[in-house]
Amino acid sequence: MVGLTSQAQPVIYNIDLSGLGYGNISQNTPGIINGANACVPTATVNSFFFLQNYYGINSLGPGNGLLTQENATNAVNELGADMGLTNNIGNNGVSDIGFIAGKLQYLNNHGLSNTVSLEYEAVDVGQRITPTWQFIYNQLMATQDVEVVFGWYGGSDGHCVTVTSFDFTDNTGRGIIDAGDPATLDFTDPWDGQHYVGTLTMNGGSLELSYVGGAAGTGAWGLIDAAVAESPIPEPSTLGLLVIGGLAGFRLLRRKRS
Repeated sequence: MVGLTSQAQPVIYNIDLSGLGYGNISQNTPGIINGANACVPTATVNSFFFLQNYYGINSLGPGNGLLTQENATNAVNELGADMGLTNNIGNNGVSDIGFIAGKLQYLNNHGLSNTVSLEYEAVDVGQRITPTWQFIYNQLMATQDVEVVFGWYGGSDGHCVTVTSFDFTDNTGRGIIDAGDPATLDFTDPWDGQHYVGTLTMNGGSLELSYVGGAAGTGAWGLIDAAVAESPIPEPSTLGLLVIGGLAGFRLLRRKRS
């Protein structure tokens, strides 16, 4: 056990899944409905590429077929419809509950409700748990894909990205990201389909992600309010709890350019 003394040795938490076949679809690809606000379904489809390429789940594409670069736009639109994203002017994005319920609906429509299970920590859904770095790290360590949602600082909108790697050096061994502890998330930003590295810090008990590029433009940050993971491990009871418990929270998730 690591002691809480000045002699405590740093503990390193590092997992890198970036080479395991994630997608790089951009929400601004021509043909994506309401693309400016389609970060959630696009980030999710980029995760689905991982499930297909790493685990061989081959019914995640349109018509329950293979997911490809050519048909990914259709997959994003189908998933976006399941999540409640429309082309209406007044529809600005996907709610947290729409995110989870829509993903479950898509998996069910593709015959995968007993094949792929979901886990999540979310401020506005179910048990209303503030996402922790331990949850994100543990899911990646279990070779599960993870999407995180965060609200831009100073605004009412937010963004969603596909996490591919996590790195944290816990200098005190307390299991807390303290000031000065190096902590980063690597992810694919659906704004442009590119890979970025963001800095993780703690802000009032919540994880804060900051980065430059993609939807963050010259630099932006926000508090992570949802982390959703899926894996090809059947957990029907978990799926049931998600459907029953996830009837709260309608925060809109939109992109914001800085």
